Amino acid sequence: MGKKIKFNYRIIVMVSILLIVVVVAVFQFLIKREDKIVIKKTSLFQYTGDTKLKYVGNVELNKNNDITTINFDGLKKRVTLDTTPVYYAKEKKVVFPKNMAIIFPRTGEQFKINYFSYMTKNEYNDVKLKDRVVDKQLNDCIIYDGYDLYFLVGDYTVSVNGQIYNLSSFSYLRIDNYNEYVEIYDYDNDKMEVVGTNEEIVIKNESFTVNGTLDLMYYNGTSRLFIKKVGKLKNYS
Repeated sequence: MGKKIKFNYRIIVMVSILLIVVVVAVFQFLIKREDKIVIKKTSLFQYTGDTKLKYVGNVELNKNNDITTINFDGLKKRVTLDTTPVYYAKEKKVVFPKNMAIIFPRTGEQFKINYFSYMTKNEYNDVKLKDRVVDKQLNDCIIYDGYDLYFLVGDYTVSVNGQIYNLSSFSYLRIDNYNEYVEIYDYDNDKMEVVGTNEEIVIKNESFTVNGTLDLMYYNGTSRLFIKKVGKLKNYS
């Protein structure tokens, strides 16, 4: 009787260990899968300064800890990406290589969206955000990298040196850390301008104002600073 109990105990222990190994393996597989996306037979692009970079063919985005890289057909070495959005050339679609903050200036709410999240825009300019969990329509918000990049959802005006730029959804601007210049990407016209400045940069729409130089938003008669530590924000859901 004692031998039978001992034998059954060994079987239970072995089965338990096997289940743990299987669960860990599945978890590691899912994490690894989420850390890489492959887009087949595509054409993507992004800007670095006023230089347009094109990624054509089978494109792979890979995230390893805090480093995100891109590789595509014919490239011998991976390219390291920053927070600059990666656009689809033949679709109204954009993917974010890094975690970003999503900010709703009308309410002051700030959340985090995960790396490899993407947005689409239809013929009516309706914007949708999608990732592994989220599938939501958006309007009048700003995607912020915690440093100097502002991706616009909705129609905005940007004031630089007294000049007004009219920008549509999927446009963005990146402000130099020393406020010496700003990169302004006009999505609808696929046009990048690098403008020297020593003045405050103001982003506006019909409902609110954002001081891009100070990372400060004004809404409902009050103001609030953007949260720079994106990783500390609650996930948008």
